[in-house]
Amino acid sequence: MTKQTRKQPSFIEEARRRQIIEAAIRTIARRGMVHTTLEDIANEIEVSKGVILYHFKNKAELIAEVINHLISEQRSHRQARLAAMETPLERLHEYIRADMDFYLNNRPSMICWWELFTFYKSPEEKALLESRLYDVPRETLVRIIRDGQAEGVFRQEIDPLTAATLVEGAIEGVMIQWVFDETQVDLHNCGEELISLLEARYLAPAG
Repeated sequence: MTKQTRKQPSFIEEARRRQIIEAAIRTIARRGMVHTTLEDIANEIEVSKGVILYHFKNKAELIAEVINHLISEQRSHRQARLAAMETPLERLHEYIRADMDFYLNNRPSMICWWELFTFYKSPEEKALLESRLYDVPRETLVRIIRDGQAEGVFRQEIDPLTAATLVEGAIEGVMIQWVFDETQVDLHNCGEELISLLEARYLAPAG
């Protein structure tokens, strides 16, 4: 008996899946994860719950795809911005600015992301989410800092992993405060101030 392979979704099916994922993001951002049901998400795009269950077998599978979507969208945005930069210092600056710009232009996504992050309770779930969320960004920042050290731009005594962890933590910390109250946090100013602080600490002395 031959093994049956799952049919690849058509363009129309992929478009509907994306529509459902984006509706889930908006609904979770508005109602909170705990209070969001499949019916709520279906109502957001005026379809039946059955339409969602045709594309996703249950809420857990839909939420997993929401996470994939959020991670992919931000990383694609960041990498496109970094690709246009030539030097390690430019890439460090653009890494910060790209994330701040992404947050500013995708507030419902960031509210949803925070809701999802706080929803997972077990140590195993949090560890898995942590690795997916931070491993690639940290690796990117470590590479930027090592390249800068190799070119004599950043101080040699800096530990790249520690620096990368601090930079990522500062960016996310600003985002979380902004999610709670956007009137109290200026993302652009925070990004530029972080760049100034990093330059003061990490740039190698001139000459």
